[in-house]
This record gives sequence, structure tokens and C-alpha cells, in this order.
Amino acid sequence: MQWFDVSVLAVRRGLALGALGLACWWPGASSAAVLHLEGPGGARQVDTETLLRHPEVRDIDVPADVAYHRPMRYRAVPLAAVLNGLGLAAGDVLEAVALDGFVAQLPGALVLRPGRGQAWLAVEPAGAPWPALPGKASGPGPFYIVWPVADGVLSEQWPYAVARLHVRESPEKRWPRIGIAPEVPAGDARRRGRPPTEDPAVPNGLFIC
Repeated sequence: MQWFDVSVLAVRRGLALGALGLACWWPGASSAAVLHLEGPGGARQVDTETLLRHPEVRDIDVPADVAYHRPMRYRAVPLAAVLNGLGLAAGDVLEAVALDGFVAQLPGALVLRPGRGQAWLAVEPAGAPWPALPGKASGPGPFYIVWPVADGVLSEQWPYAVARLHVRESPEKRWPRIGIAPEVPAGDARRRGRPPTEDPAVPNGLFIC
């Protein structure tokens, strides 16, 4: 009888440990995602739960979401607040690296613009994934840069599934030979392929990998 009791206890413990292991392995199991940040001011990491407790977090409406092609609502933090202390300047670029390796470079002046046109970092709650994107198996989480007022913002400047945000010098500073002299007229053929922006402080070059 004693042997039977011990065996039952062992089986129960084994089942409990197995369930725990399955929960950790199972793709749908809830876990806090980590965002890696790096800039002249240093490097740090923030996770989902920390961002969702940020004093500036709020629900925002995005009338024309580029990824979903429809209005969306997110729990989000102003991107400039997330980047605070990293040392991003208007002349720099913010390099957003996605989980699949896609890289987009956003002009610092665009990222830092204040008011209604500011950028937001949408945060996917752990255990409550966003809907799958049209034609894809998953959503844009865990982190997605969105623009409720997207005047002057290109579709490539909505990076999703973001894993890392790095502050870099502008491409013109890193590779001076690619720059175009300021005295070159706006309609000059040498400026072809450089999309215009409404804000003259925002560099016209856009680099995507």
C-alpha cells in the first residue's frame, strides 16, 4: 500500500513537471518579449511587462494601419519616451531590426517629431497575440512602430516584429560619398529616387535591408 502511495505521488509530480515543460515549450505559451536598445547613451533591454507599466502608456487608435490595411487600436508608448537616454539626435537614424532580420532606418528627426504626428511603439501583451496579418501566419508583434497621424511617413517606416532598436549616425555621415550637396536643385536628376518629405529637417534618403 505504501508503494502504491509513493508511486501515485511520483506520477502526479511527473505530470505537473511535464505540464510545466509543455507550457514553456508550446508556441502559444505566454511570455514577455524583450526589446534590445542601443545608442551613444548605452545599451539596455526592456520587456513587454515593463513597457505596459510605463507611465506614458495608453490606448491609441491608428486609422490607417499599414500592416493590417484597416483601423487598429493598440496599447502603446511614445517611441521617443522608449528611446529616452539613448542619445538619438535629429541628424541620426534609428535602425529597427525585425525578428526575421529585416532592417529599416528611420530618420531621427522623424522619430523625434512631437505632437500628433509622433511615433508610437505598440506593445503586444503576453498571452494575447494580435491577429495574424493578411496573408501571413502571425501578427506584427511583439513590438510595432505605428503612426496614428502618418503625414510624411512612408510605408517602409512602419517596421513590425521589432526585436532591436539601434541609434546610428546618418548614412551621409557614415558614407559621405553617397550624400548630395545642398546646392543641388530639388528637381535635379541626381536626386531621383530620394523620396520627398514634408518636413525639411527629415533626410530624404531611406535605407532598407
